Amino acid sequence: MLKWRLAAPKGADPAGDWFEVGFIKHSDGVTYTVMRKSQEPGGTVLVYTPMEREACLAGAEDGAFDGPWQ
Repeated sequence: MLKWRLAAPKGADPAGDWFEVGFIKHSDGVTYTVMRKSQEPGGTVLVYTPMEREACLAGAEDGAFDGPWQ
């Protein structure tokens, strides 16, 4: 069974609009990362391969997702 983990800053209101992350081991032996919006548990689930997950984390570390946001 998939266990979802809330991805929110420490001390943040858990009822806020955050995302949740989980890990699923597929029959091909690969563990995939899954994400969804915490306020929409029945909504869209995004699935990432290990390579996609590593690329996303590397981008975040390099500042690829830094603002400014408009």
